[in-house]
Formats: sequence, structure tokens, C-alpha cells
Amino acid sequence: MRRNILGKLLVLFGILYFIPHEAAAIPAWSRKEGAPCSTCHYRFNRLNQTGLDYYRQGFRTQAQPSHSKQELKPNLSDYFSVLGRVDISKRDDRDYSTDFRATLYGGGELSPHWSFLGETTLNPPSHQEIADFFLGYSIGTKDQYLFVRAGQLLPFLTVDNPFEVAADRDSAFPRDRHIGAAAGYYWNKLWGEIVVFQSASINDAPSRNKVDVVANGQYIFTSNGTSLGGYVWEGNVNVDAFTTDPYKRYGFVGNFNELAKGKLLLAAGFTKGKGDSGGGGSTKTQAFFGQGEYVFSEKFSALLHVVRADPDTDVSGNDKTIYTASAFWWPTDSVNVIGRFIGVNQLGATDKQFTLSLRFMY
Repeated sequence: MRRNILGKLLVLFGILYFIPHEAAAIPAWSRKEGAPCSTCHYRFNRLNQTGLDYYRQGFRTQAQPSHSKQELKPNLSDYFSVLGRVDISKRDDRDYSTDFRATLYGGGELSPHWSFLGETTLNPPSHQEIADFFLGYSIGTKDQYLFVRAGQLLPFLTVDNPFEVAADRDSAFPRDRHIGAAAGYYWNKLWGEIVVFQSASINDAPSRNKVDVVANGQYIFTSNGTSLGGYVWEGNVNVDAFTTDPYKRYGFVGNFNELAKGKLLLAAGFTKGKGDSGGGGSTKTQAFFGQGEYVFSEKFSALLHVVRADPDTDVSGNDKTIYTASAFWWPTDSVNVIGRFIGVNQLGATDKQFTLSLRFMY
């Protein structure tokens, strides 16, 4: 059995490693489970409780008992999906720009206990990288299970909350995915996880053999996934060629689901922390976010997301506010059209960008 698992892992790693990102629903899982994407996703941007459990349990409907002898008969189309995306953007007074990306992503259970997740860009070459690749092990029952992961990953609490990872690597936020390992436990409606991974600078360079340690957890209040979670994040960040500074954060995230007759999804969060600066001083950061999404129908949804971040509360006038307004239309399960406006206000100036995105998924 171990040789069989190892063989599968080597094949999967070879595919993902040599075909050197963007998180999305994986249609392969819908095919495998024989269920629509809405089983695990609030249409369109968040995992519901079923989806979160599916993710944490190793991409299976429930964690497998330790005595299970189930043998899997893998079908590649149940494990891998492809996303093609075309973006047309207009930023302030600049000309329109067009961007095309293709992403291979997949995951699922490899045995009654082992599972994997992988996500990598195929095109264009300038964006080729592995966004996620980790192996997981889970054991237990639906209401009580142990999970372990290793690879390039994020803490679980960040999976459904885009607030936690800033696209521009703003120092007010925890940083992006990196190589590490995690272990946690789920009991009834409470789960906790410890993650240890390689530290990174704002531009993603490793912080000289330093590590980040994250403790995060969440309590789920209701069957629809309304929850409150929190984390403590401590690590290091590169300042220059010779200096590495400590970095500390803590934060909370709340999700409030299926309000207003099941149509409204709300989320809010707060993070605060401090770090040393290269000159021997210190910085104190804080940030807030609020998000609301209204689901008009199975094919149309609108979302508003607002972030206000202050990289150093001791310095006046350097805070940043980011507004994102999006509309999502799904003419079919495999085609998604997104219209998005992003406004960034900082130092009295506003940077605006409009994007129309067409996505095809299989």
C-alpha cells in the first residue's frame, strides 16, 4: 500500500513541479462527488460549511475511520481541472491591457487517509509558479478528526478570507504561501491548527532559514457556517541584505452566512501587530476589513469588500483604503463573467482599476 501511495505522489509531484495560481472551485471534485459546485460554495466566492469540512478532511465527504480498508480507483478527470482566464483592464488614464492565464489545479484523496492539493500556472511564462502543493493526512470521523499537512500551504483560517493575504504584499498583512507543515484537530464545531513554515519577505524571498509560527482556529456556531476565528502569527521578514526583523500579528475573522432569507453573506476581520524596523525602531500595524455579498439568483451575485490598513500607527497619513466592488455572472457552470472595480486611496491620491474577466473551467 505504501509503495502504491508513493508512486501516485511521485507522478503527481512530477506533473505539478515541471509545469510550473489563483484559487478557484475545482470542477473535478464536482464530477467525482456527483454534486453541483453549490454543494460546497456559496455562489460565488465563499466556501460554505460543507465546503470547509470537505477541504479540511482531505477532500473527502468525511474523514475515514482508522480501520477503513477502502481502496480508491482514481480517474484523472476526478482530480484535475483547468482554468482559462482572459482579463481586460483599464487603470486610471492608461491604455486598456489584456491578460491571459491558464491554470492547472487539482486535488483529492489518494487513499483512505492521504490526500493532496496542487495549483500551478501554465501560461504566461512570467507568472509560472506553484501556488499550492501540499500532502495531507487525516484520520477520525466526521465529528472528530486529526489532520496533518506538509508542502507549500496557507493556514486554514485564510482559505475562505481574502483579507489575510494582500496581493501587493502590504506589510500590514500576513504573508503569502510558503513551504511548511501544519497539524490540527477538529472536535464537534471547534478546530485548531499549528503551522510552521519558512519566513518570507514582502517580495517573497526566504528570510534566511527563519520560520513563521501560526496558531489559528475557528468555532462554527451554526450549520450554515456562521463562525468566529482567530490567529496569532509570529515570524521574521527580510529588511535588507543583512537584516532580518521579527514580525508579530494577531487577528480575528467572523463570517455571518445566509442572512436576509439566505441571500446575504457578511464577513469582517481585524488584525494588529508590530515589528522591528531596520533602523532599530519599531512599527505598529493594524487593518480592518468588511465584506458583503448578495446572491440575487443561482446565476448572479454582487460583492463589496473594503479594507483599511495602517502600516504604522505611529506615523500619520500613511494609511491605505482599498475598495473592491464585483459582479459575478455564471451563464453556465463552466463559464464565469466577472466585472470588478478596485479603488486604492493612499496619501490623498486614488488609484482606480476596472477589469472585465471571462473564465472557462473544466
